[in-house]
Amino acid sequence: MPPPTRYAGTSGKEAAYLQPMFQMGSAAKDGLEIATESYLPYYTAPGRMRAGFQHYGTLLEDGKENRARFRSKLTLPVLALSGEFGIPHAQTLESVQQLADKVEAGIVPASGHLYGQDNPSWTAARLAQFFA
Repeated sequence: MPPPTRYAGTSGKEAAYLQPMFQMGSAAKDGLEIATESYLPYYTAPGRMRAGFQHYGTLLEDGKENRARFRSKLTLPVLALSGEFGIPHAQTLESVQQLADKVEAGIVPASGHLYGQDNPSWTAARLAQFFA
């Protein structure tokens, strides 16, 4: 029997499941509308919710494998960005500093977890600066 093409628990209910997260992830007034228009079509396609859940379902195993394989910190420059109203920046920065020696950091103004959506101009300028 082939695997299901859509995650049965959310099939047909993708918007109801995802929109609260889109709302929490954005600090913009129209963030929910933009996220729904931009992201929801990809999650309603066959197999996509399952794929999205798989990403998070592997985090613990990925962490175990990473700890077993990586014996030293990254030496390449790393940029750690957080939205002003997103996941606490100190928590993100501390995690990244455990893995890399050359860490640059920034807080994206007027944005949440979806900072690329909330403040694309600032985000693009900071990425351009980092990769220059």
